Amino acid sequence: AILQFTGEINKILQQFAGDISIDEPLSAMTYPVFDDAADRVSTKQDTNGTMVSITVSWFLWRTWLRDILPKDINGIVAVFENECNQQFTYEINGPDAVFLGFRDA
Repeated sequence: AILQFTGEINKILQQFAGDISIDEPLSAMTYPVFDDAADRVSTKQDTNGTMVSITVSWFLWRTWLRDILPKDINGIVAVFENECNQQFTYEINGPDAVFLGFRDA
């Protein structure tokens, strides 16, 4: 899901990444942690262990789009959409990504 945070959470995010816009999209990646994880390393879905925690990692989409183009390539517009009919758009100019809004801009 694409999330927008308001209020206190935005203040906290800006302390850690001062150049973010409070209006930019964030997404979360989650992964379960099982009590028997120290005994094995596996990507299998089946486990006899009990889920004891969830690891969550938040990321700004802009960080994934920075530095993916050479400096002389500009004006690439990337529109992202998910199955919940949420959209957002970035313009990529060389190494920079500029958020254009929560729509197909």
